[in-house]
Amino acid sequence: MNSKGTSVLMIIFELLVVVMIVGGSMQIANKIAKDETTTQTAITNEIRMMLETLVAVPGNIVVQVPFNTSKYTVEVTNQKVTLDNKGNVIFRKFHVPETYIISGIKKNVETLCLEKKDGKFIFLRECVAGEING
Repeated sequence: MNSKGTSVLMIIFELLVVVMIVGGSMQIANKIAKDETTTQTAITNEIRMMLETLVAVPGNIVVQVPFNTSKYTVEVTNQKVTLDNKGNVIFRKFHVPETYIISGIKKNVETLCLEKKDGKFIFLRECVAGEING
């Protein structure tokens, strides 16, 4: 075989390998993105970060959790956020000053809010329609 023919075959082979690798990577990424545990972890991390932020914000404030939580039981305490989906439990620990009281548990509520009152109380509750803009 001449070198020109070998070169063309090598390019075709390399392109096939690249297409297979990209296709396989896309399938894996798609599977991970649709995984329920991944969604639960994202929601739990978001609520944890929202609580840590509320501790740093002065005054009274209400924020909405930016996820539909209707499939979950959500619990917040002074030390952790727990998300339960029919026995599949994900939790994240965090630290707040001892003067804060964080509490709440809601089951199968679509829209959740975190409310900070009197500078040191943070409660998990169902959002009221029209309460949060944007």
